[in-house]
Amino acid sequence: MAVMHRSWPTLGAFLKEHRRLISPRAAALGLHPRLPVRHGKGVTQEEIAEAIGVSRVWYAMLESGAALHTSPRLLARLADALGLPDESREALFRLGLPELASRNLDAALQELSSSISALRSVARRVWSATSEPEILTVVAEAAAQTFPDSDFAGAFKRVQPGEWEYPVLFGGQRVRTTLVDLHAELFAGLSAAQIDEAMLYGALTEPGQVGTRDELHRNLTTKPRIDKAFKSAGFEGANFLDAHVKSREGVEATIFVNYVDGYRSFSALERSLLGSLADLASLAISEKR
Repeated sequence: MAVMHRSWPTLGAFLKEHRRLISPRAAALGLHPRLPVRHGKGVTQEEIAEAIGVSRVWYAMLESGAALHTSPRLLARLADALGLPDESREALFRLGLPELASRNLDAALQELSSSISALRSVARRVWSATSEPEILTVVAEAAAQTFPDSDFAGAFKRVQPGEWEYPVLFGGQRVRTTLVDLHAELFAGLSAAQIDEAMLYGALTEPGQVGTRDELHRNLTTKPRIDKAFKSAGFEGANFLDAHVKSREGVEATIFVNYVDGYRSFSALERSLLGSLADLASLAISEKR
């Protein structure tokens, strides 16, 4: 059962309501069978997350209204798991990809066309790259060019559990030194798992996941420590946009843009563009292994 002909304020509200409307007697969520012990009970966030192949934390953030990057592929899996009819599937895609519902369609199409051209150029360079560092350099450079007003941009990468580095950074040596000092303060006394949670936000599942500082830090147990370290480094008012890169083997890196002073709002198209760069990098790294 699904709600028809209703205007939904947010993607989170839509998901919560349609999850609630799934019959407790449902034996499967799309093609994913429910555990017998769950039959007769309301469908949980964890069940939906498992059915679509993401973490419960990531799905919970989606329901809470965090503006995470959602790909058409993920939205299709969600629609199947929720058992949506055509009308509700259309509503889900409008909410999950708001750039498609721009009021100023001509301007949106022009911007979209420009972004697609830029992505095609980046895709050619990514697929001709011969190594993972070269792939990360290409997408980080594209991110820096997409956000020319950013204070710095680049990619950070997990070398091993609890150890991170910045193989690509557009912003100069002073920024690199500042980031090293910030990490030293942030990571002091933390376990490898806690360090990785602070860097991955505890919500990493989908390649191309995108989020801002507030969205990605809000549920972290290490948030007070992160805020203190940011303040010490002079980044107290900073905001950033991050997009995760993954391969078949797991976590690879994160590409980002950072604004040190003041709040920088990000459009849906900008989020999608950064997420698409991360998607390209994820695919290329997987294929070259």
